[in-house]
Amino acid sequence: MLGLAALLVGLFSVVLGGSRQAVVQTSEALRQAAIHAVAERVQSVLAEAEVAVTDVETDLERGLLDVEKPDAVEAALFALLLRHPDLVEASWTYGKPSGYGSDDRIVLAPSGRGQIAVERTRDGRLITRHIHEYEGGWALDVRPRAAGAGLLGAELARTAYVPADPTEHPTFWQPASQNHRGQTLWSDLAFSELDEALPEMERRKEMSVQKAVFNPEGRFVGVARAGLVSDEIDRAGQLRVVAKDDPSRIFICDRAGRLVSKLHPDDTYAEMDGDVRVVPAHPDPAISTALHSSALGDVSPDRPALSTMRAGGIEYFVTITQLPDDKTLGWLVGVVAPSSYYLHGLDATRDRLILLSALIAAAVLVGGWLALRALRGGLGQVVAETRRIQRFDFDAGGARATFAEVNDALGSLEVAKAALRAMGRYVPIELVRLLFRAGKEPELGGAPRDVSMLFTDIEGFTTFSEKMAPNELAAALGRYLEVVTEALRASGGTIDKFIGDSVMVIWNAPLDVADHARRACEAALACQRALADLYASPEWDGRPPWVTRFGLHRDTVLVGHFGAPHRMSYTALGDGVNLASRIEGQNKAYGTTILVSETIRDGAGDGFLFRRVDRVAVVGKTRSVELFELLGARGEVEATVLHRSYEAALERYFAGRFAEAAALLAGAAGDPPSRVLRDRCEALVAAPPTAWDGVYHAAGK
Repeated sequence: MLGLAALLVGLFSVVLGGSRQAVVQTSEALRQAAIHAVAERVQSVLAEAEVAVTDVETDLERGLLDVEKPDAVEAALFALLLRHPDLVEASWTYGKPSGYGSDDRIVLAPSGRGQIAVERTRDGRLITRHIHEYEGGWALDVRPRAAGAGLLGAELARTAYVPADPTEHPTFWQPASQNHRGQTLWSDLAFSELDEALPEMERRKEMSVQKAVFNPEGRFVGVARAGLVSDEIDRAGQLRVVAKDDPSRIFICDRAGRLVSKLHPDDTYAEMDGDVRVVPAHPDPAISTALHSSALGDVSPDRPALSTMRAGGIEYFVTITQLPDDKTLGWLVGVVAPSSYYLHGLDATRDRLILLSALIAAAVLVGGWLALRALRGGLGQVVAETRRIQRFDFDAGGARATFAEVNDALGSLEVAKAALRAMGRYVPIELVRLLFRAGKEPELGGAPRDVSMLFTDIEGFTTFSEKMAPNELAAALGRYLEVVTEALRASGGTIDKFIGDSVMVIWNAPLDVADHARRACEAALACQRALADLYASPEWDGRPPWVTRFGLHRDTVLVGHFGAPHRMSYTALGDGVNLASRIEGQNKAYGTTILVSETIRDGAGDGFLFRRVDRVAVVGKTRSVELFELLGARGEVEATVLHRSYEAALERYFAGRFAEAAALLAGAAGDPPSRVLRDRCEALVAAPPTAWDGVYHAAGK
């Protein structure tokens, strides 16, 4: 019954999902078409200014324009504005070049500079302005014309003084620079420079295109510039995606998330970081969210950003792409549309289907529940207890059932859990899990396995045991072993056995453990920290701390079940196990607490600091092993001069230069390994060996 209900829900989900995907793709195509229309509108507006600049260049090439005559230049600019009604400004900035600077910027002669411009006011009048040199400064001549008036007959209205050299403006020196020769450059939106010189004109936002012009001989003669107001860009951003009732909103912005086109007639403009941008009078939450999207920086003409977002509790579809040419300095066009506009019919159908599915599922579930109610009770408890065992939850339970047979089954499960709890206290719980999952009994035998081993021992434990009452000793040792066991198991180690006050631990058996040499080193250091906390706590009751010695070794040994067929132990056997135990015992000879073999040092990685201690053949072995003292984690401890002096003395000791080694250790009486090595070197100086291989043969375990 549940499967039938799930099948119905799945079928509805597939149908609705496919329908939603189709609607989303259709809406995306509509938004892409709207963006394409906006791009074409903006491109057509900007292209007119570029054509005007090209007209000036063409007239010069054909000899139709004499740039040395201001009246001729003024007439050409006047004609440009008559031919191109969308232009609001045409200007000619000139100067006599004398070369280029080290930064490729053009260098002009001190005189012969200026600017001629024709401006169009909002009421259709044309105003000519001429900025020229005058008495060591700059003068501005202004000649206004009535709407529809021709070029001739305009009288000089007034002359004013301006502080700025027009050739110092970026719209002149950037296109005139050597590295922009022959390039058409577009400026971003800016307030018109004429606004300040002609206070009676309304403040105007415009874009301009400028290009350096050269005469037929290739000599620079000036920069032609044409300007457009931003109103057409605003109108381009007010197109509709589908129809008049379409709630989609189109906006034009830059990559910094600043609006370029108005969203509402009440919006204003303001300068932002040198650019003119729109300040919304009534911010739209959806557009504001889109403008703060991190995807703005990754959009390109070939890779639009398509996403779904939420704003004001409403889901929106968003499409953002870059205008396809460089005239707009990387401007972006975006469309936001509420998903409900496209999906409202589909959502209504979905709601009806969900309601119908819920009613069917409820009827199926109620019928099934009534049919199975009589069978659930006792069998459900048996299943629950079985699953607890599968999860290795062996805690005792108090489940009871009405039927005696079910109670017998529950009782059998409690007996099994008690046996498993007892087994977990004597053998590693990881081994119990493996045997349980494998569903077989352990068999005698083992297999070679690369493991890391750790042995611990308490220094002078016999002395402590003689001074403490048996119950007190048992309690203290129990707490000690509890702390040690928790630290060792936290690192993934398997407690092999307790040998009185000693502990044997292996890593990488029975479960695979990556970088087990590193974990063994971490475990030894963790034990030291945990024991230090124990000794400082009130529960230690002021007793002197016990010093624990550690021996670590990595080797391939036999790991498995050993013993008799009816009584066996999971452990590790082999020469490597004996060597690990002997390494722990060497701490006593050197006055150290953690000694490791070379295989541990090599496998532990760079996270620890070691000191090379000696080359030793332990009792019962003829082959030597390199011993290292684990000083601590790198970054938490640092090698001291004493440690470095010890290793330098050890190298001389290995080379048979005993006197030099003893001299290096003369002032290291506070370091037990240094003291041991110094005494040994002095003895060898007094009685030199007949043959020397640098191996110290240990006399004790």
